Amino acid sequence: MQGLNLDDRQAWTRPLPEPPDLVLVHISDIHFKSSAGTVQDRNKDLRNELQLDLRRQRTHVRKFDVIIVTGDIAFSGKRPEFEIASKWLDVLREQLDMREENILVIPGNHDVDRDTIASSKEILDLHAKLRGCDDNALQSAFADVMSKEEGQRLFDAIAEFNAFARQYGCAVHREEPFWERDFSLHDGFRLRIRGMTSTCISGLGDDDRAKRMILGEIQCALRQESGVEYLTMAHHPPSWLLDQDNVQRYLNARAHIQLYGHKHEQWIEPAGKGVRVVAGAVHPERSESKWIPRYNVITLSVRKQDDARFLEVIVYPRRWSNEETCFIPDCDSRLLPIRSYSFKIEDSAPSEASSAPDRAVPSADEKLRLRYRLEMLAKDLQIRLAQQLNLQGPNDLQADAPEFADTLVRIADEQQRLEDLFDLVEKYRGEVNQRENPFRKPHKEDEKDA
Repeated sequence: MQGLNLDDRQAWTRPLPEPPDLVLVHISDIHFKSSAGTVQDRNKDLRNELQLDLRRQRTHVRKFDVIIVTGDIAFSGKRPEFEIASKWLDVLREQLDMREENILVIPGNHDVDRDTIASSKEILDLHAKLRGCDDNALQSAFADVMSKEEGQRLFDAIAEFNAFARQYGCAVHREEPFWERDFSLHDGFRLRIRGMTSTCISGLGDDDRAKRMILGEIQCALRQESGVEYLTMAHHPPSWLLDQDNVQRYLNARAHIQLYGHKHEQWIEPAGKGVRVVAGAVHPERSESKWIPRYNVITLSVRKQDDARFLEVIVYPRRWSNEETCFIPDCDSRLLPIRSYSFKIEDSAPSEASSAPDRAVPSADEKLRLRYRLEMLAKDLQIRLAQQLNLQGPNDLQADAPEFADTLVRIADEQQRLEDLFDLVEKYRGEVNQRENPFRKPHKEDEKDA
C-alpha cells in the first residue's frame, strides 16, 4: 500500500494513510443455537468482544464495506437459529455503518437440516449416486443431476438457510447453485465475489475421507473478464472435496482470493495466482482441544507502480486471548499483525467509452440492490408498483408468483424501466413486509420514514 512500510509495527496502530478500496469482515462457523442470547449462552460475551474489536480496528482501516460469512451460521439448520443469526448480523451491520445488502452468506454443513435428509430416501440415493462416481464421471454426473428437477432435492435440506439468505440476495438452488456480487475497485477494476455451495451432498456422517463434498466445475469455472478480479467463498476447503484437484486447478488459476471455513483452524497461504484463507471459527466448540475463536479483516486496493497495476491484499487475522479476554492480533514470526500479498493484474480496466453500449446498462449489483429493496416492500405494494408502471408483461405477471420481485425486475429491465421502478420502490420503501419473510426487519431509516 502506498505510503506504508509493511514492516513498521507501529503503522498498524495508526490510521492508514489512504483508505483501501474495499474492506471485508470475514467470519465463519458462528453455530447459533436456539439458546443464543439467553443466560445459558456462554458465547454472548465473545460476540460482544468481536463487535468492540471491530470498532477499534475502524480507527485504522477507516471503514467497513462487506460482511462475509463462510457458512455454519446455524447449529442444526433450524429456523429459530437463523432468526437469531439474522438479528445479530443486522446489529453488527448497523454498528459498522454498512449497506444492508452487503452481508454475504453461503451454507455450511451445520446449516443443513439433517432430519430432512434422514427422512428422504430420494436424497440419500442422490448422495450415494454422486459419491459412487469415479473422478472422470463425477463432473458429468453432478451436472446431469443439477440439470434435472431431481437436482432440487439436493437443496431441500437447506430450505431454512435459503429463507434466511434470501434477504441478502444469497439464496441458492439447482439452476443457480452460486451467486455473484460486484464491487468497485480503483481505476475501473471490479472485485467479483462468487458464493459457492459446497453442501449439496452434505448429510449424515460427513467426513474428509469416505463422505466428502462436491463443488463441481459448474461452480468453479470462473468466467474471466477484462477488469474483473475474483474472490470466491465456500464453506468446505479443498481437502474436504471429492473434486479437490479440479477445484484447485480452476480457483488457483482464476481467483486472487479464496475464502473457506469449516476446519475451525486458521490457515493463510499462497494458492496459485492468489491467497487462500481458511478461517477459524467465531464459536468453536469449547470441548475442542484448540479452542481459539477467530475472525479476519481483509483490505483490498488496486495500486499503480512503475506503469503496472497490482491488487494488494492485506489480511488482519484476529484471535481470542484467554489472558486478556478479548480479541487481539494474531501476529506472524516477524511480530506483524497482518499477512500481506500483492498480485500483478492487467495494466488497465476497460474504459467506459470503449465498452459503453447505446444505453446505460445497469450492473448485476444494481439489479440485485433493486430486487433487495423491492422485496422489502409488502406484496400488495409490489403489485401496485407493477400496475403503476404497466410492467406486468405480455403474459400478465401473476400476483401469487413465487419469484414476483425477480420477474418484475427482469420485465422492467427488458422494457428499459429500471430507473422508474427504482424511484417508486424508494417512494414506498418505508412499508416493510414482515408477513412474507419473517427474517425481514425494518431498517431504522424505514421506521423514521414510516
